[in-house]
Amino acid sequence: MFFGAITAAPPLKAGDLVLQVLADLPYDYSSEVTLTESRDGSLYGTVEQGGINGAGAILRLVPNGELSDVFTFGYTNGYGVNGPLVETGDGYLYGTTRLGGAHQGGTIFRMSSDGSVAILHSFDIAEGAFPHAGLVQGNDGALYGTTSEGGRLFQGFYRYGSVFRMDLNGVFRDLYFFQRERNGFGSQEALEPGQRGLMYGVTYAGGANGYGTIFRVKLNGAFTTLYSFTPDDGSPPNSLTEGTDGYLYGTTSDGGEGGFGTAFKLSPQQGKVTRLVSFRGTNGFSPSRLVLGEDGLPYGTAGVFGGYGIIFRLASDGTMTTCYIFAPVEGFPRGPLYRGRRGALYGTTVFGGKNGYGIVYRLSLASPFRTD
Repeated sequence: MFFGAITAAPPLKAGDLVLQVLADLPYDYSSEVTLTESRDGSLYGTVEQGGINGAGAILRLVPNGELSDVFTFGYTNGYGVNGPLVETGDGYLYGTTRLGGAHQGGTIFRMSSDGSVAILHSFDIAEGAFPHAGLVQGNDGALYGTTSEGGRLFQGFYRYGSVFRMDLNGVFRDLYFFQRERNGFGSQEALEPGQRGLMYGVTYAGGANGYGTIFRVKLNGAFTTLYSFTPDDGSPPNSLTEGTDGYLYGTTSDGGEGGFGTAFKLSPQQGKVTRLVSFRGTNGFSPSRLVLGEDGLPYGTAGVFGGYGIIFRLASDGTMTTCYIFAPVEGFPRGPLYRGRRGALYGTTVFGGKNGYGIVYRLSLASPFRTD
């Protein structure tokens, strides 16, 4: 098995790989900033514990570089905003909060371009509550997500979370309730829209081996467990990314044979996982979720022993390439990368920049790396 030793990055030429600082974070947000690019070119970031109330905030970075808090949460309308936001054809941005709302189980909200927020749904324990991830839009136009707890009672005692659907008018319904050993529990990552109207997701724990699962759910709620993680796979899993080759690519943030997380791919048809990388600290630790670059390959961020962190790329055979090494002035990468509308990758750091609180950056892949 290949354990992901870092290969040397091809020599960089002007325009191959450029990290551009877009903004310096103005204060300590105490949690990762997760980004989304809107149609007008602005970047919106969600911060779980930011804002004047400490209950979460939404930031906006306009193309001229001005960064501001566009909305702050205040418990009654939600606490602990999840990311990323999703922009739909009606021009609104939609998202979730982990707590707060009418039943204290979290909310689904809609934000307009002027920063006004409307609460569309408040979660309660009976239907599923405490979502830990943002929403995705299905090919039917509706929004889909998961809750980490609550839902229908299993074996008369326990509530293990749910998969839900909400249309843009706010009509909500549960699609599926998790059942611990049977198919996992505590889903804390966003769903991944796949081909033919399928959604893929992961659970934090449970399943046949107790280390979480990978599942597939159709838009009508038909549910299939594709894989149950083992100790060698690592845990917990981050959300998945569908590759151009039809495989699902993912990472675990801890454990595995190297002790510091893994990267893997899964064949949805066969339910077979191939471990691509075992992180050992020297080649990275606690990898983020993966995102496809404009070259069609998965990219992610990770910490690294003796340094400030890296951006890495995976080939389908498991070859891992370090694409960027963060400098002290840039800080530590925190949270996943986000692919913008024109192919650039965006991200944030902590403890870097002019203010010492981190930066917002854009990584341009104008001339993708060679893969030979």
